[in-house]
Amino acid sequence: MRLLLILALTLAAGCSAATTPMSFQAYRSLLQERLAAIVEAGAVGVLAEVRHEGRTYLLSSGKAELGGQTPPVADGRFRAWSITKTVTATGVLKLVADGRLSLEDTVETHLPGLLPDGGKVKVRHLLNHTSGIADYVGDLPSTPQELRATDPEPRDLVASVAPRGLAFTPGSEHAYSNTNYAILGLIIEKVTSQPWRTYLTRRVITSAGLEQTILPGQNIAIPGPHAHHYAPLSGRREPQDVTELNPAEAGPAGEMISTAADINTFYAALLTGRLLPAELLKQMLEVTDDRPYGLGVIGTKTPCAGLRYGHTGSFPGYRTQAWSSRQATTQVSMSLNLADTNQLDEPVEEFIEAAFCP
Repeated sequence: MRLLLILALTLAAGCSAATTPMSFQAYRSLLQERLAAIVEAGAVGVLAEVRHEGRTYLLSSGKAELGGQTPPVADGRFRAWSITKTVTATGVLKLVADGRLSLEDTVETHLPGLLPDGGKVKVRHLLNHTSGIADYVGDLPSTPQELRATDPEPRDLVASVAPRGLAFTPGSEHAYSNTNYAILGLIIEKVTSQPWRTYLTRRVITSAGLEQTILPGQNIAIPGPHAHHYAPLSGRREPQDVTELNPAEAGPAGEMISTAADINTFYAALLTGRLLPAELLKQMLEVTDDRPYGLGVIGTKTPCAGLRYGHTGSFPGYRTQAWSSRQATTQVSMSLNLADTNQLDEPVEEFIEAAFCP
């Protein structure tokens, strides 16, 4: 009997040791190590904010500029790119909650004549990229000078691809297209009688308590501390500085400038139900293995923590990631400068997995 008791206590002690949580110092060291691996794989610099078990970790590695010595400011601003889509989708769903819009409304209902097949495309199809509408990204400028000089608005972006028609019957397939969100911006303006930037700033950005997030319009600069971004454009071998460009070319699909802290704050507000009614949030987060894109949100599995929700963003010279557990108890938001190499995929994912599954 005594032997059995000793064995039981020994096994219990072993289990306890195996499940002892990592100390916050060890967790931070692990994150910093994984962040440095991203730089070793080819990024000039990277910054991140991780929130885990009630603690916040501001991290950076590498350099803020090519040839410089200063690391990226961990709480600096950056172009969020397609993370903007979750903000736009939240604004659209607020209009649904207010009864001013329906997910079953068609584009033709609100914007007659905008698309040849506008009567077939519903708001839901735009939000989850099942519309079949072509992506305007391939028509964007390709040099730093053109990126700064271009002056598009959502209607211009839609007009560039509208004549191509639909690639498939809306709702039958999934094909990511920035044009969907340009159209959603136009629908916001039609329904609210105000610029989409004004509406999203008031109803989403301010409501979520984001103090460093802006929709800059035609302003080519990133205000405040920020890293520089570089990309090999127009066939040149040497990377060119693409930090300053006209973000209006991304519009409601990707114009936003923010910080890692603000982006985590936004997803925490969204996922904990402070921005949308429960039923609409549920629909927003509905994803499957075949279709991991909900209504402006991506859902993907983690090895240990179920689904994580968020969005990614990319543009030549830029890469952003934002992920949160369902109750926002673990969150990761990060920005890379000079992200134009597939060699970064694995170390970026390893960093995110370390944050969720240390």
